Amino acid sequence: MGTFLPRGGDLEAWQKIAGNAGTRAAAALGLTDFYHSPWFSALLAVLVVNLLACMTNRVPAMLSSISGKAAMGREAVIDLPDTDESEMRVASALRSLGFTFKARGDRRIFTRGASAYAWSLLTHGSILVILAFSILGSAAGFIATQRVYVGDSITTAFDWKAGADRALPFEVRADDFTLMPNPVGVRLGVLHVATQRRGKAITTHEGSTFAVPGVRGRVRLESFDVERKDFLATWTAADGSRVEFGKDQEIGDTGISLVPVAFATWPERQAVAGVTLVSGDAVELPAEISVNHPMVTDGVRIYLTDYGKDRFGLPYVGFQFVRDPGQAGVWAGCILFLVCLPGTVWLRHSCAVIVRDEGRLKVHVSSRGNRDEIIEKLREKMFSGTGR
Repeated sequence: MGTFLPRGGDLEAWQKIAGNAGTRAAAALGLTDFYHSPWFSALLAVLVVNLLACMTNRVPAMLSSISGKAAMGREAVIDLPDTDESEMRVASALRSLGFTFKARGDRRIFTRGASAYAWSLLTHGSILVILAFSILGSAAGFIATQRVYVGDSITTAFDWKAGADRALPFEVRADDFTLMPNPVGVRLGVLHVATQRRGKAITTHEGSTFAVPGVRGRVRLESFDVERKDFLATWTAADGSRVEFGKDQEIGDTGISLVPVAFATWPERQAVAGVTLVSGDAVELPAEISVNHPMVTDGVRIYLTDYGKDRFGLPYVGFQFVRDPGQAGVWAGCILFLVCLPGTVWLRHSCAVIVRDEGRLKVHVSSRGNRDEIIEKLREKMFSGTGR
């Protein structure tokens, strides 16, 4: 539900959907800031209690199963005369099924897949780790944004959760701002100067090297002026000599020139803000911040999220400041969950106990979910001769 509702206290979006009355009702129910509402936090608390209860409830059963008590609580599945040969047959059959021997008093205990319980506890615990560090990040972290004109500096940013300005642990000065353009794509027609006959068109872009039919060597398009529809190119002849030429100019003495036919421009390749961070001890740290390449300092990640010019033509940049002390813990919990989940799902603990009782050798078996399958395989091993 929270995925599809407008989030972050965006009341304007709510008013478009539900009107003024609906927005007031949604705000009263905590729907306008779904994931920070008291009742959602209460649901998380219930989830934590549930996980703790599951883990606590499982421990006695785990210990009972590992110690063999659970198996002894079930009826014996194999009953043989108490001889050394019978015991060897049972032990051999259990080992062939992947059981390992674990001595315990006057009983012989064999177990298989005991690590499944550890994986189960770790899987449940990993969710608690994720929740704990998420709460830490939400309580001790912040997300704040602020615009600053190039040449100016800021020491505060607007904290959206608090709804007020927050003091930053440093001063940010915007020194300059640069837009790195993508190379212009150009289509050049091959013109034979003497006959004015046009040849095949060549599609290329700024900085690219290409071959021209009828010209030995390579041509590199250095730049293209979209206003003048002119270009600068360099021809490197077969002997290594270089000649610069432009529109309507012959390529050396080859009798061929290039004519711009069409061009295409694309949005900027990258936006880069040059900044200087000034910490409390007056230490200046120059740096560059670009889109998708944040800067990290004092536990705060600084993103470039906005840029442009105001109505007077003055350039500005917008920064987002993010502090999340729980991020590393959340990732660690997620990785732990993914590592442990397969063991929880696929591994099943089984236990077999061999007991001597009044001249009889009895085998008791317990297992999580596949006891009947294990009993069938054990009897097959025992009585088909394959377990000898």
